[in-house]
Amino acid sequence: MTWMNTFFDQWPTANVGRGHATRPAFQVFAGAGLAAGMTVFIGSVLLSGLSAAIACLVVLNCLAAFFTFAFLRQRITGRETHVLFEQLLLALAVSTGTLWLTGAPLGPYLDRFTAALAVLLSSGRLGCLSAGCCHGWPSRTGIVYREASGSRAVVRHLVGVRLFPVAALESVGLAILALVMLAALPVAAPGRIGLFFLAGYSILRYWVEGFRGDRRPHVFGLSRARWCSAAQFLAVIALSGPTPSSLISAALLGLLFGLGALANWRRHPVRHWLTAQHLNEIRTAARELCAFSTAGPPPLRTTSHGVSIGATLLPRSDAVHLSLSAAGCPLEDLCRLLAAAWSIRPDSVRFSTLGVLQCIVEPAATPNPTLWSNVYREAALSFERGVAPAARSAFA
Repeated sequence: MTWMNTFFDQWPTANVGRGHATRPAFQVFAGAGLAAGMTVFIGSVLLSGLSAAIACLVVLNCLAAFFTFAFLRQRITGRETHVLFEQLLLALAVSTGTLWLTGAPLGPYLDRFTAALAVLLSSGRLGCLSAGCCHGWPSRTGIVYREASGSRAVVRHLVGVRLFPVAALESVGLAILALVMLAALPVAAPGRIGLFFLAGYSILRYWVEGFRGDRRPHVFGLSRARWCSAAQFLAVIALSGPTPSSLISAALLGLLFGLGALANWRRHPVRHWLTAQHLNEIRTAARELCAFSTAGPPPLRTTSHGVSIGATLLPRSDAVHLSLSAAGCPLEDLCRLLAAAWSIRPDSVRFSTLGVLQCIVEPAATPNPTLWSNVYREAALSFERGVAPAARSAFA
């Protein structure tokens, strides 16, 4: 995948242009997407014999609402931020309201408007790829944001680390959605294209959220975008009729989804990893494992919250070589646990393709939980480079 990494490494840049003509990269891509989306919307309206005046009114109202919302958000928060789902919902609400007030048929216009939205959002995600605001987990294939790129969206400990290009994946998915929608416009029943976009994008966004590595709000273990995606998909079910049965089905599915998410969150062991009880448990397991003296691979222990640990005392030293793993656990959570439990030699940290985090620790020294980001960075870099572990692994 060297060619792919070379391609992605050309993308990171905070600004585009030279001198006084410099503009933030995300604004450039958003502007290009807006121009392309307007062309698609007004062009498809003209080709179908609908009113271009109404289409222009929809566009103007959406632009006015977007800039007003962005201005108010910046005044309140003190910084410029853009949340894709908020912008999507705002555009749909304003366009629907405009069409309803003018008495225009909703289906034909919204079909073309949502196709244009897919084009706009696809380009906007390329802006996210350049700026680094929506990056993925550490990966051997992806994009590297360096100091020279000027990106301030990537946290410092991930600068120079190769990250999965989640924004590019979403951009490609949106582009495919747009092509399918435009191809189906001449034959689809009015309103079906719009519902297809809402359903397709909700599934796409829910899926790609699993590759996101940036910090963002979570509720009961799911990101806000995943909750919005689920709500959007349920809205499609409710609107597909709409009949009493479809409304009831959407409500029941929503209830089951919410209860399932809550139950999964309550069972998830990561919530309990940093408690004093679990930290003592994992330290005790390491001490007991170091007492073994065997010629074969070191034995393993699994804590009450699902962390597998291997530990061996290094020869002629008080230092201990540790191996940690947990099924389905993000690397960041393992690093936080490791830093909270022991004093670590950051240069010894390794992370393997098997999901095993290895390092050398000083049991007698005081842990420093704030060093988790250093551990995370070293683990991610070793994973990308395929660096061999500093000592034998209990999981080998």
